[in-house]
Amino acid sequence: MEKNVGELKSILKEAATSSKTIIITAVNHAWAEPNFIFDLFLESFKFGNETRIFLKHFVVIALDQKAYTRCLKLHPYCYNLTTKGVDFSEEAYFMAPDYLKMVWRRIDFLHSVLQLGYNFILTVLLSLLSYIHHQIQYTC
Repeated sequence: MEKNVGELKSILKEAATSSKTIIITAVNHAWAEPNFIFDLFLESFKFGNETRIFLKHFVVIALDQKAYTRCLKLHPYCYNLTTKGVDFSEEAYFMAPDYLKMVWRRIDFLHSVLQLGYNFILTVLLSLLSYIHHQIQYTC
């Protein structure tokens, strides 16, 4: 269970739907830079067709302090997922040791959310980046 369980419970309660469902995404400093992926992600829900309503159910998991600080400037439901002795502020490459630590830490967090009685939909910002890259290749 998370060490900041009181803070987590409060965030989940505020963001959850009536069926105790939340939408979760995770960011680190590399993804939360101004005018980059995290900004685009949030804007896509603000300006998409009938998607704004989902923003109030998003919980953003910040994997480092810089991402957490940036998240708080943009969104009300941010949780600082700290991992003692590990810095997740940089991009972690697929299957590298830091990537695997980050994946397992996120899985542990998701387990905590389930233990608290919440359902979740998990979004992955990497999918958004892949989509954008694909669109750019075929439009240029």
